[in-house]
Amino acid sequence: MAKSTPRQLALIAAEICDDKKAKDIKSVSLSKIELLTKYAENVEKQTKAEADRIREKGRADAQHLHDQALAQLRSEVASMVVLAASRILGREISPEQHRALIERSLDEAGTELNQN
Repeated sequence: MAKSTPRQLALIAAEICDDKKAKDIKSVSLSKIELLTKYAENVEKQTKAEADRIREKGRADAQHLHDQALAQLRSEVASMVVLAASRILGREISPEQHRALIERSLDEAGTELNQN
């Protein structure tokens, strides 16, 4: 059995009553039902818009946190690479050499990750 809308129920109830007062009540009831229906539709649209806004903000926040974590991880990996390179080479290397070594290593690691 199909679910009846409040408007349909009001029309059915008004059809049962034939007197003038019932018809007046029907008219007022239908007007109120239509207003309430429009209000409910408006609330539904606003709620959906707010949910979409919250969802998008959540995505943006998650992306920002991801980017921050990635930058921090990259920095920590860079420090470990410098330490490892210094130990392997048995000497200190210049900051420019450190940076070049780090960037090349991270780029190669990123390329490998993207290929997998």
